[in-house]
Amino acid sequence: QKARVAATPINFEMRSLKYRNIIMLPYDFTPSSQDIICGKGKDCYDHIGNKLFRHIVSFHIDEFIAAKDNKSRKSKIVSNILFKLQRHLGRNNGFVSRDRKSGNWCQLCTADAKEKIGYELRRAVANRKKKAEKTKMLALEAQKFRQLYKMQQEIFAESKAK
Repeated sequence: QKARVAATPINFEMRSLKYRNIIMLPYDFTPSSQDIICGKGKDCYDHIGNKLFRHIVSFHIDEFIAAKDNKSRKSKIVSNILFKLQRHLGRNNGFVSRDRKSGNWCQLCTADAKEKIGYELRRAVANRKKKAEKTKMLALEAQKFRQLYKMQQEIFAESKAK
């Protein structure tokens, strides 16, 4: 029996119970610095390809927020990001994941890559909102502190005058 040398397409069941076409990569495949590893954990998050991916996505957050409920505009933004990644990588796409059953690496199809990009955009928007809320809360606390300090100074001045 020959070892797998070329990538071969297979059907793969996703969480959404849709069958999608993915490509199993050679058994000796190792993700490069230009691959985007889809998965959980520190290793995936800290992978240099994933850092580059988040950096590219960060340039499109304002545009994504401005799209609001316009699904077609959001879809165009996601497609634009995928196009930039493909142009940068010089190939179809660099989204890879480990097959849970075999442990081998596989390349995600375009639909799954777009899903990952959309997820990352939504996560980035949520993080930005969370930071804005925290900044607003800190500004309110600082304002309250200044008011209390002013009241304390007034009380001190009144007691000194008596």
